[in-house]
Amino acid sequence: HKVAVDGITFDSKREARRYADLRLLERARQIRDIDFPEGVLVGAVQKGGKVVAPSGATRIEEGDVIVLFVLAADVPAVETLLQVSIDFF
Repeated sequence: HKVAVDGITFDSKREARRYADLRLLERARQIRDIDFPEGVLVGAVQKGGKVVAPSGATRIEEGDVIVLFVLAADVPAVETLLQVSIDFF
């Protein structure tokens, strides 16, 4: 089924949901508003060289470094959600 959101037609509900999630991230960018898979923990956020203990109200901004604890099976979903590649050291 085709799905319309904000006047844009998507080929599937999944695409429409992804668009809605991206719009939410664009607007809010608070940790509590990011739809991480169950069990993902945000361990720390580095903002301009300063490490911050995160809470749900912590805003994620461009240039921030986020420390996530993620099960290997959930890595692809988190990468897609954040549109980044996770580096392993």
